[in-house]
Amino acid sequence: MYFKKKNIGYIISLIMCGGYTNAETFNINALNLSADDNIDLSYFEKNSLSEGLYESDIILNDKKIIRGEKIKFINHDGTIEPCITAQLIKRFPLNEEAKEILLSAQENDCINLFSLNKNVAIDFNDSEQVLSISIPQKYMASTYSSWVSPEMRDYGIAGLILDYTISDNHLIRKNEETRNQLYAFGNVGANFAQWRLRANYQYENKLAGEDGRGSKKR
Repeated sequence: MYFKKKNIGYIISLIMCGGYTNAETFNINALNLSADDNIDLSYFEKNSLSEGLYESDIILNDKKIIRGEKIKFINHDGTIEPCITAQLIKRFPLNEEAKEILLSAQENDCINLFSLNKNVAIDFNDSEQVLSISIPQKYMASTYSSWVSPEMRDYGIAGLILDYTISDNHLIRKNEETRNQLYAFGNVGANFAQWRLRANYQYENKLAGEDGRGSKKR
């Protein structure tokens, strides 16, 4: 009987301990503190954000449109939210109707994205520094699928381009004039920032006769 009571007591103790395994608590042992120290660590238990500037990438409808933007996070009714400015809205690939609605809903320096549509969703991943925004497709610009923000564009390296093809023919026949023909063509160009300059060229030189004199054509 004693053996059974002991087993029952052991099982009950396991059940009681198991009720605390999923609790969100901050381990004070990591700070070398005792349980008697009167320190409120509840702030760290849910990984809350602080107000301030966060350098973040912006993803709009699963497409990265802005990289390394400094976004101010503010306290709005007890919740830390990103402050989306009018300058930032103008850089979003939205149609004119959406921009007009959002700009008219500006509160102080920030714009309430939910004023556009109740289905707008905003999520910030503080570990990866990524701000994800979801906006219904009807508010997107028609060129959004191929649109690339200025921050994401790569114009390449400035330089000169020279492409050429050269052909030289020398023909000698018995009892006939000697014929020489030099032919060249190609294109030349230059790349600078977003500028692309291209030009085609052609050169032809024909010589006929024993003395080598002939005609030239360029």
